[in-house]
Amino acid sequence: MKRMSIIGVALVASLGIAFQSYYSLQASPAESTLVETRQQVGNEPIAVVFDLNGVLTQTNKRSALWHLGPRNVFSYLIRNRSIRLMKEQFYTALNRIDGSDGNVYGAKDPDGQMLPHLFTTWLRGEQPNAQLLKRVLQEIEAHPEWFSTKQEQHIITAMANFTFDPNNLINACRPINEMVAFARQCKQKNHRLYVLSNWDAESFELLTKKYPDLFELFDGIVISGQVHKMKPEADIFSLITEKVPAHNCIFIDDQQENIDAAHRAGMHAILATPKRALISKTPDMQKLRAEFSRLKQLCNCAD
Repeated sequence: MKRMSIIGVALVASLGIAFQSYYSLQASPAESTLVETRQQVGNEPIAVVFDLNGVLTQTNKRSALWHLGPRNVFSYLIRNRSIRLMKEQFYTALNRIDGSDGNVYGAKDPDGQMLPHLFTTWLRGEQPNAQLLKRVLQEIEAHPEWFSTKQEQHIITAMANFTFDPNNLINACRPINEMVAFARQCKQKNHRLYVLSNWDAESFELLTKKYPDLFELFDGIVISGQVHKMKPEADIFSLITEKVPAHNCIFIDDQQENIDAAHRAGMHAILATPKRALISKTPDMQKLRAEFSRLKQLCNCAD
């Protein structure tokens, strides 16, 4: 019993790491057409640019676990001892489907693992969700030799359904309340707010309908699946900087490669790191606020 309880605790802790990649995957989808909804007020106000998954939103672990099947996941853990291995097997299957190994954009998941090429075509809006999901499920079913057991094949099938079906993905998505409160405070101080995120277009449309009050805060939104570019590509950052001077932008993201790309674009940037990485992916708000206050002093703009 003691051994089983330890494994159960490890499962809960590991799921936060494993499923962060699906929504980010952060490895953070990239962005939507930049729509200006408000007129610039004052003398070059600060522009705060938010990522979505891992910054403003996160995946509910219980919903993700329920979709995969608690028994399936627990049995998988007993055999393989690692949720992270499950994600790696999923990536390997996606790479096998189109014979690729990673992607040409340098896009990674929040754990720093290179995203499969098929994953990036989805995030860049190059394949509709239904078309991609159908292809992936057919290939998984046709190649049982890719998996050591039938159970592994079933788990990877469930992961594909969870990731590429917009309804499943959004049902498990929740706002990070502390970051939403921070965004509201920025709006109250007359900062301009933008979203810059790697996200597929179909899921993002559902997300805006689910949380309309959240997205009404923003002066512009850039989503990768709508503009066919993704972080850390330089071109996607230019969709923000062509509207707002880069030196007045403070970009918040949970992946280092995107922070580096923002710096190359001339932006200030904050890496949103979790306070307790194994327990929660919620950003460390004390650290984030302190860095934000420091960077505001470097912005040549009205406060």
